[in-house]
Amino acid sequence: MFNSRIIGLLFVVGFVTSQAPPSFDKSCMELKTTKRADDCCMIPGAFDVALQKRCFDEIKLTKVASEDIKCLAECIARELGAFKNRTLIKENARKVFETTIGSDANFKPILGDVFEKCYTKVAELIARNDNKNATCHFAPDFLMNCVESGLFENCPAALWNKDAGCVELKEKLKNGCPFLTISDS
Repeated sequence: MFNSRIIGLLFVVGFVTSQAPPSFDKSCMELKTTKRADDCCMIPGAFDVALQKRCFDEIKLTKVASEDIKCLAECIARELGAFKNRTLIKENARKVFETTIGSDANFKPILGDVFEKCYTKVAELIARNDNKNATCHFAPDFLMNCVESGLFENCPAALWNKDAGCVELKEKLKNGCPFLTISDS
């Protein structure tokens, strides 16, 4: 049976062990709180579970978690038309986020700016790292993580839980930790 926690675990392990820049400190995994990102700011999901399952079933799991997670993210981006021929297609990626997360009135006003900043970061990383020897490309995974981080950090006040644990999670992101280390899945 498909379990979304397995995908979440793959994302965390994959990001932690990923060869794609930038790296982060092990302290990102050390949390005092039991709060997770969804307890603090409910960001709408960008991809439906059926698509995630189809891609999870499609990829051939290896013993290298960083490749598995990049391949899963690449499959999802490819299926949505946001990644083709090892290239992230900006306008298609933007449309994916606009039709999912951007359809929420709370996040629509901030999504455009967050997406632009994240796409610029991805483009800069791609320019420095050709990723030709990797089985799957890091760009789709990096873009999704960046967008989720940006939305969480800029969570609309009406949705933000001011609990101390949530403040701790936001601080982790400000210190360079990836979103995946504070999320449940």
